[in-house]
Amino acid sequence: MTLPPAHERMEGDVLGKSEAMRLFIARALAVNPRAAVGAASFPAIAGICERLDGLPLAIELAAARASVLTPPAILARLDSSLHLLTQGARDQPERQQSLRGAIAWSYDLLLPKDQAIFRSLSMFSESFSYEAVEQIVQGQTMTGLNLLDSLATLVDSSLVRLIPTNDNEIRYRMLETIKEFGRERLLEAGELEPVRHAQAMYFADLAKQAVAQLHNVANDTLLDRLDQDLGNFRQALTTLNNLEEWDRLLHMSGDIAWFLFYRGQVIEAQGWVENALQHAHQCELLGPQAWALIGSGLTTQVIGDVSRSWELFAKAAEIANEGGEEGYRFVATNLRAGAMVTLGRIDEAAKLFESNLDRTGHVTHSAWLAHAKFHLGIIAFQQDRLEDAGGLFAESIELDDQDESYLDAIDALQYLSLVQIFQQQLANAGKTIVELLDRLELRKSDADLAIGIAIVAAYLARLADAQGAVRLFAAANQLRLQTGLPFPEPASTLFISVQTNAESKVPAEDIEAQRQSVRFLTAPEILATARDSLASSAGRVPVAAASSGKLKFSLTDREIDVLRLIADGLTNEQIANALFISSGTVRTHAANIFGKLNARTRTEAARIALRNGLI
Repeated sequence: MTLPPAHERMEGDVLGKSEAMRLFIARALAVNPRAAVGAASFPAIAGICERLDGLPLAIELAAARASVLTPPAILARLDSSLHLLTQGARDQPERQQSLRGAIAWSYDLLLPKDQAIFRSLSMFSESFSYEAVEQIVQGQTMTGLNLLDSLATLVDSSLVRLIPTNDNEIRYRMLETIKEFGRERLLEAGELEPVRHAQAMYFADLAKQAVAQLHNVANDTLLDRLDQDLGNFRQALTTLNNLEEWDRLLHMSGDIAWFLFYRGQVIEAQGWVENALQHAHQCELLGPQAWALIGSGLTTQVIGDVSRSWELFAKAAEIANEGGEEGYRFVATNLRAGAMVTLGRIDEAAKLFESNLDRTGHVTHSAWLAHAKFHLGIIAFQQDRLEDAGGLFAESIELDDQDESYLDAIDALQYLSLVQIFQQQLANAGKTIVELLDRLELRKSDADLAIGIAIVAAYLARLADAQGAVRLFAAANQLRLQTGLPFPEPASTLFISVQTNAESKVPAEDIEAQRQSVRFLTAPEILATARDSLASSAGRVPVAAASSGKLKFSLTDREIDVLRLIADGLTNEQIANALFISSGTVRTHAANIFGKLNARTRTEAARIALRNGLI
């Protein structure tokens, strides 16, 4: 039966959108005409229906308790729903007088082998894949064909549901009430601990494999797949802790920290790694300790304690080196160098990046080279070498995109757009920001989205749209407060400066009005607002005066240098050598030049340059 979205549960027409809630209220009033089922109880009633998966029988049995309990009291007691949901109508068959009876009736009709599979499946926290089922029940010596037959039987019996996914794969799910019954049977059969252990081992291995892949290809498809098992990962971490599987616990906590980092859920991630690290002294292996320390450093840096994160990365590198874990040593050292950039230890950071990349042959892909280029770009940005910074950010983006790590390129896209804003390359900045917002939508991290929204605000401020800038800065700050995470440096200082300047141009009452206008917006609505602001600002992007060729086309001095060598017939590699920059930076300059000149080829660009006196 249908349920309204969570954010609509206090709206006046909520009952029109929810069959389940209407059923509960009707049955509650039938047993108690004075039942407290008014609008104030709608959130609790919606929570009851959601907890019971919209099952009509379960909802009717819960509503029967309205004779003695309010909806919030019923909801609070649903942790053990099978004990609460009894005493249905006496004129119904016995199996329909309690939810337990209804489920038991279906369970008793199964063959023993199907009952065994049913019990094992009840241990999954959320939905699960066929591959996971194979691993969890492999000790029951069933062939693949028999397992498929059993799953089909459970689906036909309505004890398991099929869940289609966006990637055209099938997952399975048990309703919470059925899962509770299955776990009771699992305990009675003496199978609870073996199944729980098998499940924890499977998801620990899955997290390790997935995060290793994430370091090579950070894209939304992989993150979406991991999202589907987040509840199972959490349950596995708890199980490993309870079983005192310390090595696996530490490694898995580090894996989950990386995954949650991409989703912006770093406070939860920090909780897992800090709990695991309490048991580091009980570990036999150094690798898991180093990996958990890396995860702790990563989350600590995002939370804003960069000095502490530097210490954690340094300790991780030391432990990894001691244990001969070169891969972990390399990652920890690269992240340590990045933290040093934020701390202002620029010369040390540059040397550490260089020595780390030279030392190891572990870099089989370009993601970590892109990471180093990004931080070297931050150094240039902090030193006001904006042209060099823009080139390094562009190279970082190109390296990540070559590996299809589109989400890793978000940080570089953020700062490239800031460089373009400050260099008055507003047409290019607008295009970069559009690309940034597209990738942020895929990343599904409110913390990172807040940075993107603040960048749009800075863009609007540069276009003299102070009202729009104030509105989006308010939205960005709201997102950051909700996540509990600060803006990173050096962006934070810039945002404060631009926001203060924009607010100085807006009356106080208008500032408050803009804040109120975004106060209750969800993250997707804030993103849509930012996109609308970008679209409406297109007509305000200034065009440089045509008094000279350079001003007419808004070319920078470095772009003029590159254009001159293009006209001389040099290749990108030759231009790079002549100007002591990388080929990637040349490609970036060439692309900007072609866009500004509206040229399709190098020959056409040279012709336009000569005609307008650019060279």
